[in-house]
Amino acid sequence: MQELAYASYLNVSVAILPPPRNRTHVPSYARAIHACLDKIPYMHLSVRVLVYDPGVFQLMTPTPRSTSPSPSIGSSSIASGVSATSSKSISFPHATEEEFNSTWEMWDVIRTICESNPRLSLSKLFV
Repeated sequence: MQELAYASYLNVSVAILPPPRNRTHVPSYARAIHACLDKIPYMHLSVRVLVYDPGVFQLMTPTPRSTSPSPSIGSSSIASGVSATSSKSISFPHATEEEFNSTWEMWDVIRTICESNPRLSLSKLFV
């Protein structure tokens, strides 16, 4: 609030706000934006929201996973002198549609709490 008040003193007409750090605090973040819009009636605020959560794609990296159990002492491969090797497969965790829509839901919460104020907008949507 102080930074926006100082920006309005300097006749700044648009301020770009950082995205909320934690999704659980989005309603509080939106209420703070709403208060700023009420107290500074001529300033436009733009919230930086990403199109998607990059964390979803970090989960999509392949992870090796062993599919065969480790051989026991009495297993036939050890008894016959053949070395046992574990076969590995690659598994991809699947992102749900909810994970892809989370940033848009976050924007919807902010927009709704701010009562669809025309002085509130989105900025830079891409990573």
